[in-house]
Amino acid sequence: ILHRLDDIEDPFAKIHPRLSELIRHRDEDAQLVTLQILFQLLPRIEDVHIGKFIGDLLETFATHPNDKCRVSIAAKHVFEY
Repeated sequence: ILHRLDDIEDPFAKIHPRLSELIRHRDEDAQLVTLQILFQLLPRIEDVHIGKFIGDLLETFATHPNDKCRVSIAAKHVFEY
């Protein structure tokens, strides 16, 4: 999915209904892929939609035990929203 996002019509609309579930998924690899997808989509997501999931991102990843997840969220400066 990550490599085909440009081929999917309105990919954010497709993942939005399950976004909170994907962010909070217990599998760290799935969480990391979710972050990668979100970061690729960020320039196309309206601010109003970002506001709906940024709390979940901060709560889940700010102190995440997996370094890759924690560093990914900090490296993308999502906090600057």
